[in-house]
Amino acid sequence: MKWIFIIGLLWLGLRIQAQGVRIGSGNNPPHPSAGLDVDFTDRGMLPPRLTTAQRNGISNPAPGLVIYNTSSQCLEVYLPQSGWNQAICDCVNPPSAAISSSQGSNLGLNQSSMFTATQPGNISSYQWAFSGGTPASSVASNPSVSWSQAGTYWVVLQVSDAQGCSDTDSIQVTVSNQGTTLNTFDYFTSGQQYLLRGSQYNQLSDQQTADCFCQMAGFSSAASYTVGNLSTTNCYGFAAGCQYYATWCSGSANRHVIPTVTCQ
Repeated sequence: MKWIFIIGLLWLGLRIQAQGVRIGSGNNPPHPSAGLDVDFTDRGMLPPRLTTAQRNGISNPAPGLVIYNTSSQCLEVYLPQSGWNQAICDCVNPPSAAISSSQGSNLGLNQSSMFTATQPGNISSYQWAFSGGTPASSVASNPSVSWSQAGTYWVVLQVSDAQGCSDTDSIQVTVSNQGTTLNTFDYFTSGQQYLLRGSQYNQLSDQQTADCFCQMAGFSSAASYTVGNLSTTNCYGFAAGCQYYATWCSGSANRHVIPTVTCQ
């Protein structure tokens, strides 16, 4: 009787080895591609849970060994060339998709604004969407975008980190066809006495100078500008092709500078 029992166990072991093992309710056979088929509809499969110290104490881990690391809150797998790798992790420190615009939320027609994430530290990928904008989407970290039609538009950013954790943020920008007025002194060199010089000292006309300034500021052209006789010894202007340069302005009066420009 004892020998019959032993022979039965051997036969069962060979049968299991040949067919695979299924753990679950019912009498369904294991899937032919699986050595171990865990089949439940009301529970999952729980891998061993180890701290990082306990994981590091495993002697000669086999390639493909899987654990849940309770220190990093990551599901990890051991690979022969790279060691322990994080397959997926809980989002303990998720990235932030908070959006910043270099020109604020109120823009002029065709005004270019650079958009960035305010906390880019652990972001590994970006996915931008700009409704009505040019471009309409981007995967760059700091894309520059403009709108050619007045209106209110959504800017949406989705970011993710190396562990697959993600975050999404959105802001609205308002584009106006009334133009945006810029102070030429504050725009370029706030704290220094530099002003935009007009036709009296420049190779270009006042309108051409104002147009070049607007293009440098991210717009297409100047809708209007003001001219003043302000006292300063430092000016800047534009040559043909809107080449920017700084220069010395002599004298003490009749400067013919352009202190403000309304760009569009």
